[in-house]
Amino acid sequence: MVSAFGATEFPTTEGKSAAVVCKDLAIFVRDNNFDGVDLDYEDNAAMERGTAEQWLIDCTKILR
Repeated sequence: MVSAFGATEFPTTEGKSAAVVCKDLAIFVRDNNFDGVDLDYEDNAAMERGTAEQWLIDCTKILR
């Protein structure tokens, strides 16, 4: 497995597209024969604004 994001990356707050970020992540996982992704999503500002949920839904769908 590979872990993505964490306490130092805030993709939603930084305006990064879930479609682009998660597609690239999915390609990396597939190309490197990983079993999956741990989304260590800690973008608290986005969670407080209510924008994190849709970003995570879109990301999960793309990864799946």
